[in-house]
Amino acid sequence: MEDAVELTENAQENPLWGYSLSSYKRVGVETTCLTLQDEFNLNVNFLLYCCWMASEAIKISDAELLQQVKDLRYWDHDVVAPLRQARRALGKLRVEEAQALKERVNACELDAEQVFQEEIYASFTKLNKLPEIMPSSQDVVAKKKAAVLASVSNKRDLNNREAEEIAMRNARFSEIAIYNLDRYVSIFTKAQSIVLKKNLMILVGLLEE
Repeated sequence: MEDAVELTENAQENPLWGYSLSSYKRVGVETTCLTLQDEFNLNVNFLLYCCWMASEAIKISDAELLQQVKDLRYWDHDVVAPLRQARRALGKLRVEEAQALKERVNACELDAEQVFQEEIYASFTKLNKLPEIMPSSQDVVAKKKAAVLASVSNKRDLNNREAEEIAMRNARFSEIAIYNLDRYVSIFTKAQSIVLKKNLMILVGLLEE
């Protein structure tokens, strides 16, 4: 996922894709994800999946995640990665036709990323026997905020309660996100380098509320 353009955020059909698009726009997230992809051969879609799960307060099952990675490895290796390589190669050429072609390849790459995430989400719902449509974490946060607004009348108390809620959500998110990302990375390596751990921590920090 790189040079993202505006796409339809069909969050009701696939809340993972909506989460990924909004998260990728945050300052520093794209750079960190691409560092983890290019330097440590990790998949951006699975990195964001681990964080989306954390935003839903869900800890990843080792067995389920391993099965997902195995089942969807072909999509990354045979579809997304070749498109990425073609786009980057075209970006090195200065002729006008190459740049126009790069834009079309980039659009195909983004479409492939979206299909990849649809496959991830479909496997998630299947493995967990959940309905295909789940409330997004933003919906959950909105409901919690509405409940607080209804029960707290004093503005100062409201601000304090909101600050406490945000701090608790961030702490919970960070805990689960680090756990989920560690589960994902452990599929490929048991010994995480200091640089790898640092970039994972940066990603988690950038995706906190």
